[in-house]
Amino acid sequence: MFKRNCLAVLSFFFILYLPEIGTAETEKTNEESLLGIAGENLPGSEKEREAGYDQKISEFLLYALDICEIIYPRPTIDKCLDKMYHGIASSIDPHSRYLNKKELLEFERQMTGRFAGVGMLIMKLRSSYVVVTNVYKNTPAEMVGIQRGDFITHIDNVPTTSIDTVEKAVSVIRGDPGTKVRLRILRDGVEGNLEFVLTREDVAISFVEEELILHNNKTFGLIKLDSFGDGLANNLSSAFFSLKNRARNGGEQLSGIIVNLENNPGGRLDEAVRALDLFLDAKSFVLEYGNDNEARVPMELMGSALNKIPGDITDGIPILVVVNEGSASASEIFAGAMKLFGRALVAGTSKTFGKGSIQGVYPAPGGKIIITVYEYLVGTEDNWIPVQCVGVTPDVFFTYPEIEKGETLRECELSGAIPSIHEMPNAPEFVPLKEKDPAAYNAGVEMLEALKSHMAPILKREKGRLKKLEESAIKE
Repeated sequence: MFKRNCLAVLSFFFILYLPEIGTAETEKTNEESLLGIAGENLPGSEKEREAGYDQKISEFLLYALDICEIIYPRPTIDKCLDKMYHGIASSIDPHSRYLNKKELLEFERQMTGRFAGVGMLIMKLRSSYVVVTNVYKNTPAEMVGIQRGDFITHIDNVPTTSIDTVEKAVSVIRGDPGTKVRLRILRDGVEGNLEFVLTREDVAISFVEEELILHNNKTFGLIKLDSFGDGLANNLSSAFFSLKNRARNGGEQLSGIIVNLENNPGGRLDEAVRALDLFLDAKSFVLEYGNDNEARVPMELMGSALNKIPGDITDGIPILVVVNEGSASASEIFAGAMKLFGRALVAGTSKTFGKGSIQGVYPAPGGKIIITVYEYLVGTEDNWIPVQCVGVTPDVFFTYPEIEKGETLRECELSGAIPSIHEMPNAPEFVPLKEKDPAAYNAGVEMLEALKSHMAPILKREKGRLKKLEESAIKE
């Protein structure tokens, strides 16, 4: 037993020293053995530079086991190691973490869009509260008035400052359908606490929503992408052709497509690339930048691995991409590439979130570890732009009528965020869409006005609904 647990600690510790490990994505899995990878990928030269490497590992191993022995009350060795794995992984950066078997199951459910819970995404701030990063439509969280940017201070009277990982917070909020969970919340601009009681239910999130909107005798297709989860690109393609057929059946033709990425937190890298491939042809859409200080196309995205679709499924219909400060990760890859290659006008109420890192999912003792393995760059080896901490800047900034924009955290405001490599040396001059294709730019501006007119009454009603819920939820 002692030998088995020693090897468990040893193999996990090796993870932190891998100079480069396989493929990765915003959520990408790799089934290789970490212990094997560590042994093979650690070059002798690096061992030589790291004086006393083997001794340091041995010291850590003995120290970890000693800690497990003296903790009061003494946990089982498995529980003790589980806490150490969580602590080591979460200390790397805001997006690295360890998942045990139970947490891994929840993670996989989230990627498919089906789970029992309340319908929101959360992030755990180190030594602080849980923050709501997204609220999905037609879910318990939306119905009671939870909003993006809310700080959850208590879950069923348990202070969230005492919960050390986002997975543990998720496990407490989720539960059997029909059961209730009580959340106490701090909201910017509201005095006092807000308290909400939510009834858990089976949640099935639709990553893609579509509708036709009319403006100035023109028909536009509006496609809302809530996340880049499994099957997103196929669903996006289906949504476009559905809108095209519905317009044709009504005696109209689509004058443009609006892709709304507001508050889309990201998801799978390969789905973002497949989505771009629907509208663009390029040598690459995204590069990885790792510890070797080189920018290259990720191995899993080379060749025909993604079944590249030639041409543009829309046959050149103007496209507007809409973002805000909640658009992150895979959303920023999509928006950044559509802007860089001049395929769409990008409009936003602000810059995007600025998460430009790629996480890999790798086997670990008792579960898996998600660790940051690369910074991603949008574009090709000849012409790329960074996203980490800088985000994507819209071509056009706008505001919704009568809607105030609240302040939210950005990537580099998170504790432990990694810096960006900044700009490409000697980058080709970027030509704005307004100069490159004035017709596409003007079409995008017209679609933006159509979107604002369409959303104004919807947002006004939602603002009134949330205000009433907020007033009723204030706790003295």
